[in-house]
Amino acid sequence: MLHPNAGGTALKFNVFEPGNVLRDVTLNLNTIDGFDLTEWHHYAGSYSAATGVMALYVDGKLRQTTTLTPGSLQSDDAGFMQVGRDDTLSRYFDGSIDEVTLHNYALGDSQIAAMATGFDDDQDGMGDSMERQIIESSSVDGIQTLAHVQPQEDFDRDGSNNLMEWYLATDATLSDSPIQDMGSDGVNFSMMYTRRVIPGVTTRAKWSSTLQPGSWDPSGVTEELMGTSGDVETIKAKVPLGPGPVFLRVEVSP
Repeated sequence: MLHPNAGGTALKFNVFEPGNVLRDVTLNLNTIDGFDLTEWHHYAGSYSAATGVMALYVDGKLRQTTTLTPGSLQSDDAGFMQVGRDDTLSRYFDGSIDEVTLHNYALGDSQIAAMATGFDDDQDGMGDSMERQIIESSSVDGIQTLAHVQPQEDFDRDGSNNLMEWYLATDATLSDSPIQDMGSDGVNFSMMYTRRVIPGVTTRAKWSSTLQPGSWDPSGVTEELMGTSGDVETIKAKVPLGPGPVFLRVEVSP
């Protein structure tokens, strides 16, 4: 069973060992900075028979573990699974449930993180996973809800606003550039950048010799796909060297 209890402040993942022995891993939700039970969240519980590790995840992050004696759990021949009901005490979940999945093996951290991405509860164009990363990065900045994370603000003050950090799949809490300077080979000037593949959103490398508004031009720039990871692509962009300075940048168009 995976359910909030104690007034919504605790989350438990329960399993039964052979002999009907109840075991659980429990998390106090108040330990998650800015946690709001009324917002959508992704919860996951896992148990590995090989290691005996029970794990509890919230919003794609591993939050709590406990270790049992390795081995199979108690079998159940009831023949059905109930969602939103505790049949032992006839209690029912007071809320909304969606995207329920059951797996016959213990998912890894990266698999659960991938399942928790892509949701946009407040419909501001940014994924909840990134917004909650910002919320949890500090307990004293006043950013406590999804509504507090504004697309046009630049939380880490690195020159890319929060919305662009989401599109480019960069860390919105670290003041590092999403663009890696690859330098010159004597013929071309190159850079590497990452981008999240989102329908309706395009990214394009442009170049300029003056850095002046209106001088950025996409012509002559070639882009090569260097690799993919989930919905994130790594791109190498290059432009021929000219007689003067050459600058490259990435523009995002929603």
